[in-house]
Amino acid sequence: MYNHWYLPVFLGAALAGCGPSLEPQINTITPGAICNLLPDRTFTITGLGFLGDGEPPKVTLAKVDDPSVVVTVPAAKLERCLDVNCLSLTVSVPKEQLPIGKYDVTIANDCSGVCTSSTSGLATQVDIVDVPQLSPMPPQTVCRQRGVLTLHGSSLYAGGTVSIGRNGTQKLTTDPGGTTLTASFPSLLPPSALDKSSGLAIPEDVTVRNAEGCESKLPSAAVVIPGPSLLFIEPPVAPQGYSVQVSLFVSGVSGSAPQVQLAKTGTTNYQTLSAVIDPTHPNRLLATVPGDLPAGTYDMVVRDLTGCAATMLGALQLSTVRNFTDNQVAPAFVSPLQTTSITISNLATATAERVFVAPSEPSQTKTATLLTSVHYASSLPVNAEVPKGLPPGKYDLLIVEPYAYNNSGIVRSAFTVTQPMEPPLFFSRTEPEALVAGADTVFTILGGNFRAPLVTYSCRDFRGTTLFDGTTAIAFSAEDSVKVTINPPLGSVACTVRMTNSDNGSYADTAAITVTSPLQTRPTFIKSGVDLSTARRAPAAVVVRTSQSQRFIYTIGGDRGADSLPLNTVDAALQDANLTMYRSYGVSQKLPVTLGFLGAVSIGRFIYTVGGFNGASAVRDVYRAQVLDRRDAPQISDWDLRHDPNQGLAQGQYAYRVSAVMQDTDPNNPGGETLPSNTVTVRVPLAQGSRLQPVLTWPRVAGAQSYLVYRDTVSMTSSAPSGRLATVVDNGMATQLYVDTGATSPASASPLGIGSTGAWKTLPALNTARAGAGVVVIPDPIKPDTFYLYAVGGNRGIPSSPLPLSSVEYMTITTANGGTQHNVTGFTVAANSLPSARWLLSGMAATNAQNSNIPPGEAYLYAGSGITSSIAVGVQDKPVYVAKIGPGGEPGVFISSGSAGASRIGGGSVLLNNQLVSFGGFQGSNPIAVAERATLSAPLSLSDFTGAVGSMLTTARALQGTAVEGGFIYLVGGAGAGTAALTCVESAIW
Repeated sequence: MYNHWYLPVFLGAALAGCGPSLEPQINTITPGAICNLLPDRTFTITGLGFLGDGEPPKVTLAKVDDPSVVVTVPAAKLERCLDVNCLSLTVSVPKEQLPIGKYDVTIANDCSGVCTSSTSGLATQVDIVDVPQLSPMPPQTVCRQRGVLTLHGSSLYAGGTVSIGRNGTQKLTTDPGGTTLTASFPSLLPPSALDKSSGLAIPEDVTVRNAEGCESKLPSAAVVIPGPSLLFIEPPVAPQGYSVQVSLFVSGVSGSAPQVQLAKTGTTNYQTLSAVIDPTHPNRLLATVPGDLPAGTYDMVVRDLTGCAATMLGALQLSTVRNFTDNQVAPAFVSPLQTTSITISNLATATAERVFVAPSEPSQTKTATLLTSVHYASSLPVNAEVPKGLPPGKYDLLIVEPYAYNNSGIVRSAFTVTQPMEPPLFFSRTEPEALVAGADTVFTILGGNFRAPLVTYSCRDFRGTTLFDGTTAIAFSAEDSVKVTINPPLGSVACTVRMTNSDNGSYADTAAITVTSPLQTRPTFIKSGVDLSTARRAPAAVVVRTSQSQRFIYTIGGDRGADSLPLNTVDAALQDANLTMYRSYGVSQKLPVTLGFLGAVSIGRFIYTVGGFNGASAVRDVYRAQVLDRRDAPQISDWDLRHDPNQGLAQGQYAYRVSAVMQDTDPNNPGGETLPSNTVTVRVPLAQGSRLQPVLTWPRVAGAQSYLVYRDTVSMTSSAPSGRLATVVDNGMATQLYVDTGATSPASASPLGIGSTGAWKTLPALNTARAGAGVVVIPDPIKPDTFYLYAVGGNRGIPSSPLPLSSVEYMTITTANGGTQHNVTGFTVAANSLPSARWLLSGMAATNAQNSNIPPGEAYLYAGSGITSSIAVGVQDKPVYVAKIGPGGEPGVFISSGSAGASRIGGGSVLLNNQLVSFGGFQGSNPIAVAERATLSAPLSLSDFTGAVGSMLTTARALQGTAVEGGFIYLVGGAGAGTAALTCVESAIW
């Protein structure tokens, strides 16, 4: 049927009768086409001015391509008449008078003047059509959206319909001879059903209908496919000026050579990109975005061989990068033979969610490669993994923020990839770790890949100000050991030694080494700039170095200022190689019980706590936790999106991380959680006719019992929930999998942050409950894999009514697998005790690594001054005792060191660089902010304490946590004025 606008106009009496002139008007003729097989041709014509007065109107049909074929017949029936004027008539013509073809139709009224209608296009034409004949063909693929189907044969009629299954269209075109027909489907077609056994689409019948009674069917001639869907692009933001390979996550791509096009948003100037199907992921396309495009937002189109297309508006953001000049990347050299973890400090960005590497050398074809394992937390250095296999040369780091494009930047010549046969040098430790300056200060650097290195060094004061840069000669050099001599400036300084290989210029910096002048008596403390998250009195403190450039200061337990209010929380603060201390924060893993007056030590990445007071009594508890390593965390290796008819996520962007939960029998982290994986950001588009579900996969973590999946909604303004989404039980297979169906909302739990510990493992208990004991670890002088953990003295009563102890007990700890495994014994009660019972004392190790007056191969246990009464009464037991460590860790007889002891109680003490220094403490009932020192002249000889003139703390404190690492001293928390618990942290170079 030909459609034409229709306006019912009632002419009324003005047109009644046979006037001088009345022209009929044709609006529609139905049907517009009649099958030649029907016995007659009957049409209904609607319009205006069909006169029913006198003779009926006559209808003439003239063949368009043969003027000799003309038929005129009277109207058989007039309807919808008002007076003598009708709006509809019917006409019937015998079959033999109207052969196949197209006819013009006119109507003539029985009147004088202008009484005949005019022909005006399709509305006044009818067709007599034959049965369509279709040529056989293989099944054609038709897009679900805007699909096109081409058919061949004869008698194909553009005014007919084409149906795939039960779904038809009227948008048809044919060639002049009616041998080729093109059908366009403007609306969505249902995809063809899938065969359950093969999973392939089942071809559907195609029906061509020229008119009622004239149709033909072509069996199994078409398959309707969903067509391509462009789900999201990774990365969605990239640096401008660099060629970048992006992954297009698609579905429904048919063919092996899809076309990918890109145009700036708001324009139609599309250019075709080089693109291939990812050989390991058939539903991903790898497209290369050229580096000569201007910054801005770009749309993307994916078109497969069938002509089906998918468009994503605003798919890619090319961000202008500015120079980041104050950033530091460590290490500066990496090997192409292994993946290397790097640390990026002083970033100006909030998240650094996308980090790229690109060759530094100028080139027209500079290519940026996305790093897929990036770890970041607010206000902390960013960690990333540089993949192995990068070609040798210098590389820039490009840091891009998806939601703050102006913060994107570039660190130029951030690191260098060395030649495979010239790996960069690395350090493990220095011997000793702290030095006393002389005319020549000599120490040994241990590590590897040393190839005739050159040595320079730089020394800074406690505020980080550079005081001296120098070059030194090498006394001895091997591939894994170098002995150097430096001449640092006077004063307590931290010196960083840089070794540079002579063959390729690769260098590395040691961790800062403290050097103390023999005349230096005033370690100067400064505030760290960070505070504990919780005020703590009588906590324990330790330092754990996790790399050459990072150390963490842990403050453990303590109380709120009263004996009965102990804590089980732990604070961590990060300090980098530049001595910058970052924010302190509470880590998630808490002690199993609340404890104050406890002791703690660290060995490698492990923290041990010993004894303490639980608010009611002294305890025998001993616990251990490992500072978590990112290398033990899962790594999301792949992600995808799948369609589901019912469930899925709403349109948006989602960030996923996965952590492992270890077996309850795990020796290092029993039942505990690991650090989270790299962050994967998934963009979920609006899906038509289905929902989308992200699918995550990651390699199995050895020893894991399950995995925790975290999801954040990536939006600056979103109020959608974020946090722990699901627990996935380990399936025992090499690859683990999680599908986010959208049925679960995240719980309010976050993954562990950098510096977190694993679960605390309960170790063999002390033989005697002890609070306020001297707790110290001493390495075996001969066996590098053996350590002894001592608990010296202590209080088996309560702080207000103490029962001091003189006994000593120790545990043997042996390390294996590069220090990642610790094996422990039970505690052994030493044969020798202190000459007097005391508590609130310090236990200190005297070895050559920290004190040059101790001969190599020997170790000594020092027991500092303590008290025998409550803190309020303050009865001191002052002499400093010392015992030599014998075979198997057994201490010898404790004797007086010759020192009368410290003059104050409850201070923190360290034995370093041949000096024993006591910081703070109570003078009467008030904490003070001064220090006193004694000199270690021989292994068993310590001078009396004298005031360290000018050695002032920034805050008067007592009962603080005191920790030392490599000559850096940290004082955390404690009791301040009025015995209120403190949050402040200070540090000094000794």
